[in-house]
Amino acid sequence: MSRPKNGPGMAARLATYRSLRERHLTYDQAAAEMGVTRDAIRWYAKALRENGDLPPARPPKPTPPPQEPRRDAAREAVLGHLLTWPSSLFSAWDLGRVLGLCDASVRRVLRQLVAEGVAKQVDGTRYPSDQRVPARRYQLAANENAVVGRG
Repeated sequence: MSRPKNGPGMAARLATYRSLRERHLTYDQAAAEMGVTRDAIRWYAKALRENGDLPPARPPKPTPPPQEPRRDAAREAVLGHLLTWPSSLFSAWDLGRVLGLCDASVRRVLRQLVAEGVAKQVDGTRYPSDQRVPARRYQLAANENAVVGRG
């Protein structure tokens, strides 16, 4: 691509496009701003990419919050519910619905509590009249000393 007559040199055009790219303009917006074609902008982007000097086209996504506080909150909610109703049986779906958590996170917490001996798994059936549909239910373990290790 040749330089336009009396126009800025290639280094200046690349620097201009780089500053426009840092403002997260699209190819069409940058072309209109610089007074060149979209193909010229694509060529500038290619040249900057080859030099390793091409800024990102979009602003960086915000970093998600850490997962541990949510997992701890789910554990505390499930354990609190089991402590409130120690003799009742709950499925993961029941707990998720009542606590406003997805049943996958509730199942994960319940597996951990069973492994620690805080809760126990009771295999049964979903419907008392139909013994063919199995269901897993959970309740607080009889060992109250196991609850001390929560948190």
